[in-house]
Amino acid sequence: MREYVPVYYPRFRCTASACRHTCCAGWEIDIDGETAALYASVPGPFGEELRRSMALANGEARFLMTGNGRCPFLDDTGLCRIYTRLGEEALCQICRDHPRYRNVFSSWVEEGLGMCCEEAARVILTETEKARLIPREGTAGPRPKGRREKAFLAFRDRVLAVLWDRAIPLEARLSSLEAAGLCPFVGPAAAWRERLLCLEALEKDWRGLLEERLGAERPLPGGWDLPLEQAAVYFVTRHLPGALEDGAFQARCGLVVLLSRLLCALLAGEDRPSLERLTDLCRRLSTEIEYSDENVPALLEALGGEEG
Repeated sequence: MREYVPVYYPRFRCTASACRHTCCAGWEIDIDGETAALYASVPGPFGEELRRSMALANGEARFLMTGNGRCPFLDDTGLCRIYTRLGEEALCQICRDHPRYRNVFSSWVEEGLGMCCEEAARVILTETEKARLIPREGTAGPRPKGRREKAFLAFRDRVLAVLWDRAIPLEARLSSLEAAGLCPFVGPAAAWRERLLCLEALEKDWRGLLEERLGAERPLPGGWDLPLEQAAVYFVTRHLPGALEDGAFQARCGLVVLLSRLLCALLAGEDRPSLERLTDLCRRLSTEIEYSDENVPALLEALGGEEG
């Protein structure tokens, strides 16, 4: 089966202990059945520790996080003790995959990098080429498409053509998506303030940041269109394929516009905007919205569609 990845994908490397916001803390970590069976067979004290650190509920295993929300196998240097003791093949599926996501079609797969990872966000934001999807090296085969998939690809191509028109400012491109009927009228991010404040929040100061940055519209300083374009295209490649399941083409395009404008508003509130700050804002937005089982469906519903 042919696999496609964004042009920047090969540049990504996990920064491991150098990461300032480890993916091994802050949320539950599920253990797939095959890996749980492996952990059940590991001998000696380390195997006993593995089994003590697992919980089973409704037939599914997960790690018992520590009191401060960290994986029990994350050491003080930011490295995984399972990885250092047993090797990469002993990691559970979610740990091997993160921050990658996959959209599966009838005869091909598109894989990308989630911006909840600070290094993935940095790689995405610093790309200068148009972030096209390219065949992953070593995969081959035809990409036959059904009628519904052809319609989806044509719709996505229209959206991307607008976002890649670098002759006009990014905000004008987002407005063009509304004007062309590719999405509902979304309006400014500030108009969504109360709705966004009602969503599930992971980090305790997220709502405070939204209250501060969405209290009033601030102009975005110049020079940020390229990284913000890369973020908008990332939102397209990550969220638009879901329309093949729920049919919410316009709503999902609206989600792209909303998340892009929210990111612009968050950056506009910075006293000294920088790539480092934008990277962290992307990480936080992705964590709080994209990785919530509740928040993406809630926004899609508000935009006129529902996630399947």
